Amino acid sequence: MKKIVAVILSLAIIGTLAGCDSSDYKKAVSLYESGNYLEAMERFEALGDYENSRDLLNQCRYDYAKMLFENGDYVNAREQFLIAEQSEEVSEYLRLTAWGIFINFLGENGPISEKFDQYDVEESTQVESLCEIRKQGKSIVVSIQSTEKISYPILSASQTTVTNTVVSFDGKQMQPELEAKAEVTFKGPKGSSTFQNVGTCLWDIASYKANDPVQWSEFIHIDTDGSMDDTRKAPAFNNRVAMQQTIITSCFEKILDNADTGFTMADLGFVNY
Repeated sequence: MKKIVAVILSLAIIGTLAGCDSSDYKKAVSLYESGNYLEAMERFEALGDYENSRDLLNQCRYDYAKMLFENGDYVNAREQFLIAEQSEEVSEYLRLTAWGIFINFLGENGPISEKFDQYDVEESTQVESLCEIRKQGKSIVVSIQSTEKISYPILSASQTTVTNTVVSFDGKQMQPELEAKAEVTFKGPKGSSTFQNVGTCLWDIASYKANDPVQWSEFIHIDTDGSMDDTRKAPAFNNRVAMQQTIITSCFEKILDNADTGFTMADLGFVNY
């Protein structure tokens, strides 16, 4: 008799617990559907393996992270994406949250300027550069101005080169826009002459490695007489812009270190850097 009573009580308890789980599950689903993600996640987590609670927990966390991201709360959105079930879409959001945090840091602390001195061994040239990084809207704009002077005593001539490069990062594409313009002036006994090189392209930061050659999508050489040539490639110009790209990545890395963001260049998309 006692055994029968015990069995009946056990079944009653199991039935009560099952009823509780069912009720909690329905409540969690209701909370999720109404957008109360935090409370819904707590309930789904407490339900453990009941029904598809774990799947709904992950979906709830993903939707909550997206909501935070869309509201511009990149720090908390990133925390949720990091513990969500990983996928290509989550990886992309992680990159976007990294950019969002980076851009906001520049908005609060920028513009940030850095000076660089570089030496081109191949051309025996000292290059001085000023890099400025600032937030512009929801994007980052990097401007670099490099100057150099080369003397040729035998020819009684000197060369002054100024290269301006602007790169716009919006954090949404792996190929920010790069525009570069160089003005080269030769001065000698018979006067001076100037020519220009102008190039534009998309910078594929995902495959970028330091000192990679620049692959111009558009390139124009404006000669001293004003004539234009879109077939001539200037090695010195390419070298200068490649040097400037290393400056940009160095600046980004330094800012990340100082900002204590917890992520790296790879998180921004420079995966081969």
